[in-house]
Amino acid sequence: MKKYVLILFYTLNFHLFAQVGIGTSTPDASAALEIASTTQGFLPPRMTAAQRDAISNPVEGLVIYCTDCGLNSSGCLQVYQDAEYKTLFTKNHFIGELYGGGVIFHLWEDETGQHGLIVSPIIVDSDLQWSNIVSTSCGANSIWDGYSNSQLIMSQSGHNQSAALSCSNYSGGGFSDWYLPSYSEANLLRDTQGIVNSTLASNSNFDQLGKGDYRWQETIVTSTEAGTNYYLYINLGPCNNGGQQSKSSASNSYKIRAIRKF
Repeated sequence: MKKYVLILFYTLNFHLFAQVGIGTSTPDASAALEIASTTQGFLPPRMTAAQRDAISNPVEGLVIYCTDCGLNSSGCLQVYQDAEYKTLFTKNHFIGELYGGGVIFHLWEDETGQHGLIVSPIIVDSDLQWSNIVSTSCGANSIWDGYSNSQLIMSQSGHNQSAALSCSNYSGGGFSDWYLPSYSEANLLRDTQGIVNSTLASNSNFDQLGKGDYRWQETIVTSTEAGTNYYLYINLGPCNNGGQQSKSSASNSYKIRAIRKF
């Protein structure tokens, strides 16, 4: 009988005050629930994306921890908002940040979090032609997907040397996913070269953009073909034609920059 009286007392107390304190007898007046601890954390429900999507009629503001919704199937904290689950970011990156083995030069966001493009802080190779195969097209004609272009260049029959291979072999920051940028990716680098250079200038071991080839101007070699034996490139630097977009013979040699994604 005593047990039932206590249950009734706590039930009435909960409804009267509409507050719950765990680890504290005095929850803050603005909180319906307050959990106090210096040795433990709050663990929300953990589930896969498939289990999350099986929740019927999720309410706005529902919070879960999705164990495979993050980048490379990692876990992330998510909230249901505007008819979709959105990832709560733990870090906001910025253009010019030293991160992931280089310097961030472009950022975007999607449902899995924040992503970006990183340029190598050094010139990967100082004198290298686009490919040792110059007589046939390899189909590397994407203007935005440098990684796929690079794979096509390196898969050519008889291939043994190229700008793409040099980037692929680069391991700056301990990463092995570097590649030769596409035309559009090189354009994005050109647009932010001032910010990127302010970071590169902070370390004497880094190579600033725009210093390297013709008239103290760096030529950004891209992985985008412009017909058989030609590829697109972009000039950087203080010259009047800095930012020029043009094409070059695949047999010409230039300095090489690598990029990677995160």
